[in-house]
Amino acid sequence: MVGNTVTGAIYLSMLDMILLIVFLFLIDGILRLFPFLNKISKYLKSRR
Repeated sequence: MVGNTVTGAIYLSMLDMILLIVFLFLIDGILRLFPFLNKISKYLKSRR
């Protein structure tokens, strides 16, 4: 029983770390996309 809880805790902490890393990657990607989207919208507005 103790072994199960220990492995469960390890799995949970690993999952937490992975989720945190994925979350940071998503935020980074969104922040990098914002200037790109601004450039595209400005380009489209200037085309009209």
